[in-house]
Amino acid sequence: MQYAEALSETPPTVDDDLVKRLRNHLDEAQLVELTAIICLENLRSRRNVAFGLTSQGFKARCDAGAANQRRTGCQSAPNP
Repeated sequence: MQYAEALSETPPTVDDDLVKRLRNHLDEAQLVELTAIICLENLRSRRNVAFGLTSQGFKARCDAGAANQRRTGCQSAPNP
């Protein structure tokens, strides 16, 4: 999270120490992929702000409870 936050600052505040700590856990390809995903999500977020887009109220998952499911029409996903 610290890397994502530092990379998303304007200007970015990623320093050599942070990258060194990441390299203790990630190989080169993983670091490149993580960086690309962070940049993509930052781009999407900034685009949404520029266009005045806000949350549409969708949720990644349903709240528990049969009453809420009946009210919202949301079906619970089975636990893996």
